[in-house]
Amino acid sequence: ALPVELRLSKETISGVAPNAYLGNYKALTTPTPGFGLDGNSAEIAAAIEAAVADGMNVINLSLGEPEVEPSRDIVVKAIDGAAAAGVVPVIAAGNDYDDFGLGSISSPGNAPDAITVAAATSADQIADFSSAGPTPLSLGMKPDVTAPGVDILSSLPANQGTFGLLSGTSMATPHVAGAAALLKERHPTWTVAQIKSALVQTGTPVLQTGTGAETS
Repeated sequence: ALPVELRLSKETISGVAPNAYLGNYKALTTPTPGFGLDGNSAEIAAAIEAAVADGMNVINLSLGEPEVEPSRDIVVKAIDGAAAAGVVPVIAAGNDYDDFGLGSISSPGNAPDAITVAAATSADQIADFSSAGPTPLSLGMKPDVTAPGVDILSSLPANQGTFGLLSGTSMATPHVAGAAALLKERHPTWTVAQIKSALVQTGTPVLQTGTGAETS
């Protein structure tokens, strides 16, 4: 496990929950040209179940594939199973709005019990790439919340340096995972639904540029 707070030169980089610890689970193992590492549903579900078994309080997941019938989606089942076990699943909404518009939420961001996260700009508008609901098959009202996801200081792959600015719902999701960890620390008896409700109910409304779609 690694502490969230890091030191870069003489400056301290602190996350939303600086005293939290990170458990890392390698679920994507298949090299794919032009894309990086890919994986399959069985590996992802196994990583989720391992995190639950290890006693993790929050799962941060930034990956996706087109939604299928939810009853056939073992990753969605694993996510909802984690939530039933008291582990907060926080999932990136996806970056497909430019290609598919409304209805571009992918799996497992469609998981009903997950906290699905859109990306916002520094001007408090939903980023133009951030996937929007409803979910295409199950017609779920997603995403649930929005967090900063444009030009976020992030660690980089080893061949690209150490830290740099990146954009995407994968940058927004850890902000919400950190907030969920803080709520879990403050309210250890709260259920996943209560933590999700607290984040949704206290958010400031933001708009999807050009669509009028709103999240918080």
